[in-house]
Amino acid sequence: MRERSQRTNIPLTKSFVRASGPGIQPMLYRLYAGGRSGIVAVKLYLALVWRCSAPPYSSRRDSARAWATLLDLDDPGGKGARRVRSALQKLEDLELVRIDEDPGYPPTVTLLAEAGDGTPYEPASTRSFKMNRGRDTPDSDSYYFQVPAAMWTQGYIQALSGPGMVMYLALACEQAYRRDQWFSTEQFPERFLFSAQTRAEGTKELKQAGLLRVTSKMLDEAGQTVSFGRMRRRNSYRLTGAAVPAKD
Repeated sequence: MRERSQRTNIPLTKSFVRASGPGIQPMLYRLYAGGRSGIVAVKLYLALVWRCSAPPYSSRRDSARAWATLLDLDDPGGKGARRVRSALQKLEDLELVRIDEDPGYPPTVTLLAEAGDGTPYEPASTRSFKMNRGRDTPDSDSYYFQVPAAMWTQGYIQALSGPGMVMYLALACEQAYRRDQWFSTEQFPERFLFSAQTRAEGTKELKQAGLLRVTSKMLDEAGQTVSFGRMRRRNSYRLTGAAVPAKD
């Protein structure tokens, strides 16, 4: 995969993870629906974006067993392969991929736009450049973030549970690999639609994996760190280790 892709980092648009407006479900949330089965579709889509790095952005004759092996699914030749085929169907239903059958061989899987509108795929970095060219104020929906290929090659994505994967992508989307990031109680569900329980479980898992540093500060009501008034605690997050994209 690493040799075929030639990508050090995998680009994704922010709007894939983060709601772009009230009542809009980001694609990550729609993919993840279903819990354990949904996380296979999330990881498979990331793998396809990693794999299909150049036109025509297709994966040709890569078997379900091969994908199941990459994802480290149990029984890759049987149950694992069936889970991959189910995930591919979900990706097709959401118009994230087109599947062309090839009798006697695994199908060709072609990426479509991350928005799920059935239009041709463009890498998030290319789309961002085109949309912001000549603009004084860039379009926030075109911003993209990067998932390091090292998250695959060092086995972290394969090992992460659903909450861990969701929390990782939420933090990467906010570029917590460049600066500390924090969310208010209201902000996280508004931006990503996931529950406080998912946030807590994912944060714990990322910390245990050595991918996240959490810093806790006591603040007063005005947001100051030193005060004799009423205090509250605020946690800030910073991705570390393999979660930090390499310089291209």
